[in-house]
Amino acid sequence: MKAVLSACLLFGLFSPVALLQCYFCPGGLCDTPEIVNCTDDQDACVSAVSNVKIAESFPGSLIHFKRCGKSEHCLDKRFSMHTGEGGSFRSRRECCSSDGCNGPLLTLSEPVEDLPNGILCPSCFSFDFTDSDECSGVENMVCTGEETRCVEGTMELKTKHLDDAMYIYFQGCGTPSMCTIKFSVAPISSNETKYTMKRLRCKNGTEVVTV
Repeated sequence: MKAVLSACLLFGLFSPVALLQCYFCPGGLCDTPEIVNCTDDQDACVSAVSNVKIAESFPGSLIHFKRCGKSEHCLDKRFSMHTGEGGSFRSRRECCSSDGCNGPLLTLSEPVEDLPNGILCPSCFSFDFTDSDECSGVENMVCTGEETRCVEGTMELKTKHLDDAMYIYFQGCGTPSMCTIKFSVAPISSNETKYTMKRLRCKNGTEVVTV
């Protein structure tokens, strides 16, 4: 009897643990995602939707992605920032922990006219083939809603229509969650375009003094 119990315990110790299975699509419409096996250190299925708006005249489009991930990267679910020239970034992310649970596509609600929150941040925007931390015409912008941090960064843009990468340098207002997001883990890509955050810095803004 003891031998049988010992054998059962050994079998339990050395039997393979079933890996989590999640839907995967690298980015874009995500209309034909596939089921993949996650690695043993990935304990979450991730689904996200993002909208990158380079400028007021460029409305952008929704980009979906699904993949395996880590639950430690799932603490923040919504991110947004606004920059000079009408640029913006909005994203929503959800995580779950059962096989195939990230199948449904997420939606991204339309931006609302949030009230000013009393924070001022430098604002500017540049778009060039050279990677530079500079842009002219820096002005202060009034932050709104939950965007209470000043953000500054560079985003790399690669597209099938251009031979070389372009770089978007920006300053503006962002949510505190923007300062903790793991952009290196999840670049934003579609079938033709890929955005990668190269640098992102956050700092406190200037509080507006009201009389």
